[in-house]
Amino acid sequence: MTVEHRAARGLDDIEIELGEDGEEPSFRLRQPPPAGAAPQTEPPERRILNALAEANTPLSQRQIRERAATRNKTVGAVLQGLVREGRIRHDAEGRYSLAASQSENAAPAANASGSDIARFPVPDAHA
Repeated sequence: MTVEHRAARGLDDIEIELGEDGEEPSFRLRQPPPAGAAPQTEPPERRILNALAEANTPLSQRQIRERAATRNKTVGAVLQGLVREGRIRHDAEGRYSLAASQSENAAPAANASGSDIARFPVPDAHA
């Protein structure tokens, strides 16, 4: 018979998340956010418009979702609304780009600042 002493501290919690690695959903270790990274406070519409403004070519919905870090359902709904409003174009290949009037006003991504609010006005959700 042996005696086992269990006074050692247990392992810290291991956080996992559900992710997609191409074919099927799978669990993976949750990566902590980079130090100094602030949570996203911009509305999804602004993040999507910024992603389109920074792109040199039209983007697929998946590319927009990844760049804007937004749920697929939200991206789809926002894209439909922006196409309906004429603020973005949806081409025959299924890709999205800023409408001519939006892209003419778009500054290079390196010069992006608080002026994004003026470039991409977002309607008030409470109105």
